[in-house]
Formats: sequence, C-alpha cells, structure tokens
Amino acid sequence: MRTVVIGIDRSFATRTVTAWGARLAAVVDAEVVEAHAFQRPPDVDADELARLLALRAADLEERFVDHATERGARARLVVEVGDPRQVIDRVARRESADLVVLGRSGEGADPEDPRLGRVAEHMAHHSTGSLAVVPSERQGPVTRVVLGVDGSAESLAAVAWCALVAPALDADVVVVRVREPEGEGIPGADAAAWRREAAEELVGWSRPLVDAGVRVDLVVVDDRRPMDALLGAVRSRGADVLLLGRRGVGGFEGLRTGGVALAALQRSPIPVIMVDARSP
Repeated sequence: MRTVVIGIDRSFATRTVTAWGARLAAVVDAEVVEAHAFQRPPDVDADELARLLALRAADLEERFVDHATERGARARLVVEVGDPRQVIDRVARRESADLVVLGRSGEGADPEDPRLGRVAEHMAHHSTGSLAVVPSERQGPVTRVVLGVDGSAESLAAVAWCALVAPALDADVVVVRVREPEGEGIPGADAAAWRREAAEELVGWSRPLVDAGVRVDLVVVDDRRPMDALLGAVRSRGADVLLLGRRGVGGFEGLRTGGVALAALQRSPIPVIMVDARSP
C-alpha cells in the first residue's frame, strides 16, 4: 500500500477518522493525502477566493495534518474548490489511492445517526478502488479483523488485500462464511454436508493468509442473514475492522456496492473496509 487518501471536513469526527487512517498508513508505510473540499462562497473574486483557501488550508494543516503526523504517518494536505463528493473522488483517482478513508457521517450530521453521510454514500456507490468508512466513535489500533468471504472475485480480492496488510498490523483474522436461511429450512443432513463443504472451501480461500503467516480462525455460519452473522462475529470476537469485498448491484449502471456491504457501512460499530476486485 502506497497512498491513503483521507477525506476531511471541519467536524470533530474528522479527528477520529484522521487518527484511524493515519495509524493504518503509518504501519504499512503509506503516505497520507488529506483531501478537503472548499465550498466557494457566492460573489467572491479570485483574489478573495485565494485568501480564503489559504486561511482554510492553514487551519486544516494545524488541526488535522499535524494530527496525522503525530501518529507516525507522512501526511500532506490537498484543498480544492467543489462539491466534496467530486473532490474526494477526483483526488483519490489522481493520487492512485490504494485506500480512501471517510467518516460515516458528514459535517453537520448527527454522529448517532446510522445513515451514511452523502460523501460516504456517493463513494460507496460510484468510486473505484477500496474504501474504508469509520464511525465517529473513538477507534483504536487494528488487532483483529473479521473477513467475510463467499468465493466471489471480490471476496477473494479482500483475502489477498488482507494477506498483505494483516502481517504489518500483526492482526488476527477471523474468516467467516455464511449461508442464508432457505425459507422452509433445510434437512439436517444437507446442512451438515454444506458445513463440511464450506469448511473445506474456507481452507482453500484462506490459504494466502496462512502463507503470509497470519493467525487465522475459520468460522462457518448456517441459516443466518449475512449481516447478522458478520456483526455477531464482530461482537463475539472483539474485532476492530470488518473487511468485505465490494459487490456490484446488478441492473443499476454505476452502482458498485451491494446490499450486504451497504448494510455493513450503515450498521457496523467498527470501521468497515470494502476491497475492490482489482485490489491489491
């Protein structure tokens, strides 16, 4: 991982997001680019705009860039005029970001509101690359990861991404495979056969983690909704991060995040990382 872009505004929650992203970047020796969108006031000429941009940059440098460097990261600031959704996406593409880190709720939003802020929602659906969304609550270092897998290209990309990052973090990984309820239920013998097959598949899918020296725990969950199973694993294992592959939404051009991943962004009490199929 070479570059982590952190989207920042002037909210208090940005300190949590910055600290989390900078701590991760420092561990994997990635540069932090803190990106801020400045909303141009009406009837402002070029000279006044330049003055306002300089004032905003100085304020952000002191409040957030210094906050990142205190966590051991190499950090710099980018301030551009425009809508935050377009600015963050544009900076991420230009910097070839390996990961974009955002707060779950935006500036002025209620941090207790489970709904995604407009920037996080836009990036979840329309951005390219991997994305981390961080709740406003205080977040510590990453020592345990819950990784949801289903054998798709996206989830296997998440395994490969985790195999690169987890050793640097010295993090344990709990790999979870889930089968949803089947309405009328499934015969016990069929359920037992599925669990055996699923356990064998998990061993194969998790091989990159084992080869990288990561401590791995394999979990098979039957007859439960995926999001409930994943959040159950997060709570029972004391996880610090929930890691998923990004899944597109069939039939809706431009939408890149499926129902399970979107529910995770809205409901997870811990940071969620969605890995793009083209990663790492």
